Amino acid sequence: MNNYEFFILLLENPGIYGISLILALTIFYCIFKRARTSLLNPLAFNFFSYMIGGAVLFFLTLIGSVSIDAAIYVVASGMIFWSIVFGFQCKYKSITNIKFQGENRVRSIMFFIAYFLFILFNLATYMFLGIPLLNEQSRLVTYAGSGLGFLERLQPALISYVLFYIFLKIDQHPKKIHYYAYLIPFIIFGILSGSRSAFLQICFAFWGFKYFYQGTEISLIKYIGLIWTLLAVTTTSFFIQNQADIYLSIINIAQRISAAGDIYWQSLPNQNFTYLVQDNPIISILYGFLGPLRLIDQSNVDRPLGFQINEIVNPTLLDVNAGPLSTFSIYGLAAFGVGGGLIFTFIQALFAGLLLRFFRRTTSSLIISSALYTMFNSSTALLADLSYGLGSLFSAICSVALLFCIFMLGKVLFGLKTIRINVSS
Repeated sequence: MNNYEFFILLLENPGIYGISLILALTIFYCIFKRARTSLLNPLAFNFFSYMIGGAVLFFLTLIGSVSIDAAIYVVASGMIFWSIVFGFQCKYKSITNIKFQGENRVRSIMFFIAYFLFILFNLATYMFLGIPLLNEQSRLVTYAGSGLGFLERLQPALISYVLFYIFLKIDQHPKKIHYYAYLIPFIIFGILSGSRSAFLQICFAFWGFKYFYQGTEISLIKYIGLIWTLLAVTTTSFFIQNQADIYLSIINIAQRISAAGDIYWQSLPNQNFTYLVQDNPIISILYGFLGPLRLIDQSNVDRPLGFQINEIVNPTLLDVNAGPLSTFSIYGLAAFGVGGGLIFTFIQALFAGLLLRFFRRTTSSLIISSALYTMFNSSTALLADLSYGLGSLFSAICSVALLFCIFMLGKVLFGLKTIRINVSS
């Protein structure tokens, strides 16, 4: 079932989809209220997106497009996965009393260096690959085959540190407008990226600053004005992308919301997952981390699951590098079968849960807190496609290494040639 066929079914059965969405959101609420965290926590938001996708699964099952057996497998897989992940997070909070000596003296110079690199990397991308919002093909393939992938890999920790620094200054001097102005490039690049996740990253980083640096959770009600502003900017990006057509913009937003479940409507109807080829699943999974190190030859890697599914439901789009992001349940089913898929789900959940628990630490160091948040946020990519998640972790490690190199450069510029770590009890 391709996208067009699904949305036709959606328009023909809006009531059933509405019931499915209410059911999914009710399940989300019952679990979320026990988590005692903010929806801006990337982990909580990923679970929210997963349940929005789950509404698609419920909908397709109710109208008979997905077999009961397939639906039971996906639900069982999801229950195993999220119970393990949230089990590691339950009532857990760790405080790391580590801070670099002289850190406060180099904060500003680190900010300007990281801020400059962030802008430079994005402008270089636009120069060589074009503006994603105005170039659909560029938006889809991003850095693929361009040789500029390192620009993407070096950014996560830089972005985290820059945003943490801006939030700190706004928190200390809420009436100084120029600190708010530092957010303008993030908004501009977010609109030009054509991606809703660009604005979400600002929200996630704000939660990260509050939790990892200040040790507090945030209430969405308190920042409702900021939320509406970001929603307005996001809507504007859709408006521009659809050439100022309000009707098309609304349709596009609705499609983006339901697209959280695109993997289900493309892989489960007609048992399309049985046609997916996964001859080297372990190698393909590890490629996300070892591929950039050139330790795995790409010729030995299976074509990404999402790309294969897209070609099955859209036969005219062969060799197009686009498709839905795979999930643990669908990948496990395609690569290892029902039983093996549930075991795969358990292993992936264990790995993701342990990492998310390890990196969830509060510290008074702006550098370390932004690095920990970067690793935590990148680890949430393990909640969907494991290979993609490992690639995200590799990027996070590279960017954190660059951040600490900038710190050492700042130490040298201030004449502080030694690096000491203060640990308080």
